[in-house]
Amino acid sequence: MSFEYSSTDDAPEPLEFQCPNCGNEHAQVVQRLLQIPYYNDYHMIVIFCPKCGLRKTDFANIESKGHTEYQYRVEDEEDQTTKVVRAENGIVEVPELGVKIEPVTNPQTWIRNIEGILLDIKEKVEFARDNTDDPSVKEAAKERLKQIDAVLMGKIPITIIVNDITGNSIIIPAKEEKLKVKVLSQ
Repeated sequence: MSFEYSSTDDAPEPLEFQCPNCGNEHAQVVQRLLQIPYYNDYHMIVIFCPKCGLRKTDFANIESKGHTEYQYRVEDEEDQTTKVVRAENGIVEVPELGVKIEPVTNPQTWIRNIEGILLDIKEKVEFARDNTDDPSVKEAAKERLKQIDAVLMGKIPITIIVNDITGNSIIIPAKEEKLKVKVLSQ
């Protein structure tokens, strides 16, 4: 599955605006309309400030359904190619692993496949394991890493849940029939 730009322009002209971080009048914003298969058009906004280094990308669903929850059951390696677009307000959960990825201060939008999300979680668990002297934390991390490896090998199924009050986060499924979408409020 691929993203297509609605414009044939390869490099849209950046517009100057005031940086929301430092107030620089010469920050730049670039906007593009993305056509994502099976979904409405998405507006991609990229902000860059040469003074303070702020870099920010966000997506806005032009026809947002409101507070939306997506669920996808990951049962094999092909399912791991499913893409997750997490906008600033999106929350990504993997209940079987006890993982919840929530927005933090200055949240960033990202696009990753499920394998990439799992590898990122694995890296963070390894960091926690390697930076503690608590034997119980080390043991818990060791067990969690075994679970993650089993999921990556397609031996243990998991569910990816993406919840976004703005409706801007989505799951782009490897297998369309496995995707469940709930509109929680308009």
